[in-house]
Amino acid sequence: MVPSYGFDLGPVLAHCLAARRQWRVRRTVLVAVLGWIAYRFPLGVALWAFTVALALAVAWPPRRTLWRARPRRSRFSRTWGGAIAMVLLPSLVMLFRPTSRVAGETLAAVEFAALAYLGVRIVDRLVAVVYALVCDRGGRDPWTGPRLRGRITAIERAQNGNALPYELDAGYWRFIGAGNALWRRATISIKLQGEKDDEDEEIRKDYVSFDTDELLTAVSQDLEDLRIAEPPSRPLECEVRYVRGGPSRRWARLSKNPSDAGAEGDAGTDADEYAQWGRSPDEGGSENVVRHYLSAQVETWSGQLVITVLASAVIEGQELHFVVRPHVLPPLFDDIEEAVDPEVLRRITTFAQIPVQAVGDLVALGHGWWQFFRWWARESEETASGEQLAKVPKRPMPTSLRERYTPVYTDDMHVSEDAVRHVTIVQSSMFSTVEDFLELKGVDVTEFKRQVQKIMTVIHAGDNNIIQTVTAGRDARDVRQGADAAHDRQASRPADRDESDKATEKGDGE
Repeated sequence: MVPSYGFDLGPVLAHCLAARRQWRVRRTVLVAVLGWIAYRFPLGVALWAFTVALALAVAWPPRRTLWRARPRRSRFSRTWGGAIAMVLLPSLVMLFRPTSRVAGETLAAVEFAALAYLGVRIVDRLVAVVYALVCDRGGRDPWTGPRLRGRITAIERAQNGNALPYELDAGYWRFIGAGNALWRRATISIKLQGEKDDEDEEIRKDYVSFDTDELLTAVSQDLEDLRIAEPPSRPLECEVRYVRGGPSRRWARLSKNPSDAGAEGDAGTDADEYAQWGRSPDEGGSENVVRHYLSAQVETWSGQLVITVLASAVIEGQELHFVVRPHVLPPLFDDIEEAVDPEVLRRITTFAQIPVQAVGDLVALGHGWWQFFRWWARESEETASGEQLAKVPKRPMPTSLRERYTPVYTDDMHVSEDAVRHVTIVQSSMFSTVEDFLELKGVDVTEFKRQVQKIMTVIHAGDNNIIQTVTAGRDARDVRQGADAAHDRQASRPADRDESDKATEKGDGE
């Protein structure tokens, strides 16, 4: 599990274990009730057991070679034959001997079994609803045993690590756990040289050398200043930290127990973590498997909207490469919010639906029996196709709970606008800080300003009917605000932005 914003894995695992205990109690009660029914109505249960065995014998296919040679219609006859045999014998007994003890117990066994199943399911759902109502964010976690409590504690320590795996998703590289990479990366590459003379374009003096740590430290300090604002301006709560990024295939090989890397339950030193990734922390160059990133995270809408901009800097070959990668975590699915909303759970309709849902569980049980007969008759597919098997990963891949229950795009206009604005503010702050830092070191920033302008500038032309926008990492595009814009184009949808790529030549040509 990758560290997920807003999802502490400790309470999640504790509540999942509590739900599993409730499932075990439910199954135990069902087995006990079935045992009582078998004791109370032995002849009826024996008749039903005999009919089930007879139905399985009828549905049993012949040898596999002959079964493959038979037409598809014969397999349907075995399935239906088994289902009919299961119902035919008890029906004949109750039809021709309705007053006998066997017929009475056969019918009573079915009635008591159905009522017991419905009763257990209703009580189980009532307990689940009450359990959800009494759960509080600041309350105690459900009880767990010492062994499981130790494993949960180890997972809680592991999730606090500042390392994120990356993967290729729909043609975009993104960091798992940071959100969806709805914009492409923005890259600025300039040659490090001193300031030039305006007349003869000669370098007047050399620049002061620096490393990427100094640059990222300056960017981090300026991002923290976004929290400071005087009225009427509002502060932007931006959390800044350093993270390490590596490929997802290496992430799966890392130890999930932090005590394996460090001593006495320590989260492990940087050297231990780098050794697990296959590189030393002091090794430079272009072959580092793990690289440092500066993460700027802005959380709004009560934690529902989270934007994260990861920045990295590399100085190699007398050139500076500064890259920013924006990520967005939209709000959770509406179904999840409604499932835990106390106002929804307290409605009378929630309790009125429980018996109906129990009846649906009984119908699902019958459908499960039908699927079992199909599998027994070799009618259902046993294995997936070769193409599907090729897509199954050979090892468990990292995943994020927050992303699993989050849509790719938001359907709210205000949330989308806030996400675009926060990404723009954070990127603008990063670029302006880098520009000031380079000027302080005596580096010529002419090319840097030109590339930043190409990335962030919005030009209003004419009567405001045409806006030539330049979005992070993309070429200029014409976006018409008249009748051509039939729908509200969301900047967080790369598929929509790609449709206007062909209309960009005029922006660069001018």
